[in-house]
Amino acid sequence: MRWLYQLFAGAVVLLCASLSAMSQVSDTSSERTFAERDSLRALVAAASSRPQGDVFIVNALTRLAWIEFDAHSEISLEYARRAAQMAEHLALKRELANALTALAANYRLTDRYDSALRASVGAWKIFSELRDTNASSDALDNIGNIYQSRGEYARALDYYFQALALYEASRNDKGIALVSANIGVAYTLVGQFAAAHAYHDRALALRERFFDSTTVSGGDALAYSLYFMGNLHQAEHHFAEAIDLYTRALHIFDKVHNRHGTALTLGELGRVQMVTRRYGEAQTTLLNAFLRFQDIGDKRSAARALNALAAADNALYHYREAISNASQAMDIAEAIGALREERDAAEMLANAHEALQQTDDALRWYRRFMRLNDSLFSNDGAQRIAALQLQYATEQKNMEIRHIEEQKRTDEANARTMRNGLLLGIGGLLVALIAIVNRYRLKRRSEKELRYINAHIMRQQEKLEAQAQEIFHTNAELSEANERLALQNLDLIALNEQKNEFLGIAAHDLRNPLANIMTVGSVLREDLTSYAAEMPPESVPLPPSALWGTRTIETSASKMLHLVENLLDVNALERGAINLTLEPVDVVQLAATSLERFRHAAHTKSITLQMDSVPDDDDDGKKEAFARADKGYAEQVLDNLVSNAIKYSPHGKRVLVRVKAGDSTVRVEVEDEGPGLNENDKARLFGTFARLSALPTGGEQSTGLGLSIVKKLVESMKGRVWCESEAGKGAMFIVELPKA
Repeated sequence: MRWLYQLFAGAVVLLCASLSAMSQVSDTSSERTFAERDSLRALVAAASSRPQGDVFIVNALTRLAWIEFDAHSEISLEYARRAAQMAEHLALKRELANALTALAANYRLTDRYDSALRASVGAWKIFSELRDTNASSDALDNIGNIYQSRGEYARALDYYFQALALYEASRNDKGIALVSANIGVAYTLVGQFAAAHAYHDRALALRERFFDSTTVSGGDALAYSLYFMGNLHQAEHHFAEAIDLYTRALHIFDKVHNRHGTALTLGELGRVQMVTRRYGEAQTTLLNAFLRFQDIGDKRSAARALNALAAADNALYHYREAISNASQAMDIAEAIGALREERDAAEMLANAHEALQQTDDALRWYRRFMRLNDSLFSNDGAQRIAALQLQYATEQKNMEIRHIEEQKRTDEANARTMRNGLLLGIGGLLVALIAIVNRYRLKRRSEKELRYINAHIMRQQEKLEAQAQEIFHTNAELSEANERLALQNLDLIALNEQKNEFLGIAAHDLRNPLANIMTVGSVLREDLTSYAAEMPPESVPLPPSALWGTRTIETSASKMLHLVENLLDVNALERGAINLTLEPVDVVQLAATSLERFRHAAHTKSITLQMDSVPDDDDDGKKEAFARADKGYAEQVLDNLVSNAIKYSPHGKRVLVRVKAGDSTVRVEVEDEGPGLNENDKARLFGTFARLSALPTGGEQSTGLGLSIVKKLVESMKGRVWCESEAGKGAMFIVELPKA
């Protein structure tokens, strides 16, 4: 019976392959997919008596997982699991990698990103072992998609660019189009629209070339490119262009029967209709999208569609319908842990209840909205993402420049070798000519010997000409490399200027609102304190949360304002926009003032502040040490160092500040008894946004900017700063400024 089973399995697989090849024809694709699915189910059912399975069953299960992927996600997931288990049991590496890829796609569709990541990395490792370049590239692209779904755009771009390099090396145009589209999506999400256009245009041009309007072959890929381009234009507020692109994408998605693509496009089209105040059309479109998402099991997208429907209901004054839709969105978002969708649902519920004058419910939902929004802001804010993207782009440029410089050094070494060879050759030629003349004068040689010498000279000349030609080409390549390096430097300068401009604008725009928040919190706290003091004894006392809340407002706004001030300082320093007024400054007085300023903070942690000075004695016996510095910036430097020493010192320790006047410099030492620094910490100590292994001991905030500002300010005043420390033995920060 085994031969009969093998014959039946082979026939079914051949039938599946034939049906898959013909399924590109739009008029009959659904019927053929159903036929393929039924045939594969029959094959799997026939093998139920042989649970160990074989390669035919594994392939059939994997194919069934992809067929059911859009329509029945839970069924698709079960098929993929069975395929992976069977392939692992039979030690079928390639089949296991294919099954893991289908498994990862299902996990990602249902927001189980950790599981999706494990499956995709497993598939990539197997494909790499098999040296399958195209499959490895696909797996890297899938890993990038998962990180992008999690909002980790820098890591997503890292995997995308690895995949793109492999696709380009193997000249796989379809793979290049796929990963270029994904890179364009990542750049759209972080607001780098020019880069997004470049990659989307490349993907769209390739996919239009592959598209066959008769058989609709390549339709899925082209439709997704149009959808992504629509998202980009929507982000740029080019709504007419976005609607046109979404309409074209819908037309193709319908032809190829891609339900998930159709639902995604309808959802975005509904949002554009909302923004352009076409609320009635938006309701119809978004309801259609929600029903499709619900049918295919995409819960996150279904919640987003419901939130958009609630927004349309609020705009049309249908507040009870808005509450119903937003509540359903909240239930879905809570079930899958989708924080953004929870936040949006809470906002819609707060707005609807407020419009219905249901103030208690409105306040409850508004508080929840604020908590979720704060969490998202602190963990995954837009500025943090943009900074990561700029950091990633800068690192890529630096890597390219280092590669060009290394290549240039190699070429220069080769050129020197060739020049030395040329000189040696010329010297050898001169020696040969002198030898010939001397030999000719001393002793006549035969004509045969002279012909031999002439032939040798001709060969030497040919070698010299070849070397000269190689040197010419080498110099030309060096010139091209220098031009590329100059262009790369210009790009880096432009990127740095864009980063500085963005940082300055963002920080400056945040400073005044934060100052207002601090003022309002202070006024509220004072009013509540006065009110509590004036209340009659029989009245209900204020809840403890009232004063606590106002203090929290002041404290949080103060921390954020401190971060903004640091960002503005960094921006000004990097742009060279600080104005120094260098004058004689008494460093002893500055150090004493700084210690007094932080004495309360030290007292709360039982830390002892001490000062020791060995300055010059003036005529009055007064201790002074004058440095040539800007008084305000020198004060900022000392405040940063004393604040850090207190922040990282355990309770009950000591912070010591020494001032020493030398022959040409004034030296300040700030010594603490904290955990100290390891070698890795010291290497990154004065970098921007540096995060060290040591943590503040009293729950204080650390932005990673203070020491980088200290270094730039000290160097601007012609001084220098460094740290001497051993792990577990405290740290001593030393500043030397020119003596006045």
